[in-house]
Amino acid sequence: MSLIQISGRADMALLEIETLSTAFTSRQGEVLAVDRLSLQVERGETLAIVGESGCGKSVTALSTMRLLPEPHGRITGGHIRFEGRDLAGLSEAEMRKVRGRDIAMIFQEPMTSLNPALTIQRQIGETVRLHMRLNKSDVRARSLEMLELVQFPEAERRLTQYPHELSGGMRQRVMIAIALACDPKLLIADEPTTALDVTIQAQILEILRDLSARLGMATLLITHDLGVVAEMAARVVVMYAGRMVEQGAVADVLRHPRHPYTVGLLAAVPKLGSSLNEGPRQSLAEIPGTVPLVRSAQTSCAFAPRCPLAVDQCRRELPPAVEVGPSHVSACWRTKDVPAMAAKLREGAL
Repeated sequence: MSLIQISGRADMALLEIETLSTAFTSRQGEVLAVDRLSLQVERGETLAIVGESGCGKSVTALSTMRLLPEPHGRITGGHIRFEGRDLAGLSEAEMRKVRGRDIAMIFQEPMTSLNPALTIQRQIGETVRLHMRLNKSDVRARSLEMLELVQFPEAERRLTQYPHELSGGMRQRVMIAIALACDPKLLIADEPTTALDVTIQAQILEILRDLSARLGMATLLITHDLGVVAEMAARVVVMYAGRMVEQGAVADVLRHPRHPYTVGLLAAVPKLGSSLNEGPRQSLAEIPGTVPLVRSAQTSCAFAPRCPLAVDQCRRELPPAVEVGPSHVSACWRTKDVPAMAAKLREGAL
């Protein structure tokens, strides 16, 4: 899928990440967390990035927001274009004007993002004052409006409370309220429900889906949960070892995966089984091994050591992303053999 190259046009992708590479310096040397990643987010759509821990999902989000921990983390190559403007080349002062106003982000654990010494009203108001320049009474009105927008119970009374006085679900709603306070065009949600129980997860996802539709806001959803992907996103990017290995419409990728890693992720989703003797039980598959640490730009398939389909070519050459269907791409030398692999895995023969 290529970006329509017409600067300033409404039909241009809202966000385009092009061959992005991000590295971290460690005691063991440099680690390449994102390796020449390319993707785009269209206006108003929800795009999910999915993969195991360590695959580069969150680093992609932090790179987009220019929130990498310095001096250890840095963007080493590529472009991050938002409405045609390359964020990777902006100064920190220029980037501060983008954060919160045009692009907002919510994180997995709100207690590490909210200030424990400030009231909820003050924390929502900080963003509003910075970007919208409202007076004191308007800031309070906007803060209340945002809490009501995210379906906060007893919103007016909660304005004067502190984060420690709220439940985990309420704190996450505050984070969403802060993120949406200035009507951003793009929301980046990094594992927004992982730390919450199942009931609260469903409520938060419903709020995000409803607000995205009502406000016409694009969402970049970072998650490891394929159930969340199926429920929330229109398209999905599957990442492994810092690279995109499969991308396409959610229905196509989840129903007809064309990369062995995607098949493994789907097989690892808990499913209820049954037995006349044992009663209900859960059957789980697993992908043997772990995501590798990548030290330099990859020249072969990083998934090969864990892949049941790997052949010598996989260990020697980096597979290109090729179309396997309408707007569906996979980076695998043996993509034609993946459907048979998936069928064997479902039958328990692999």
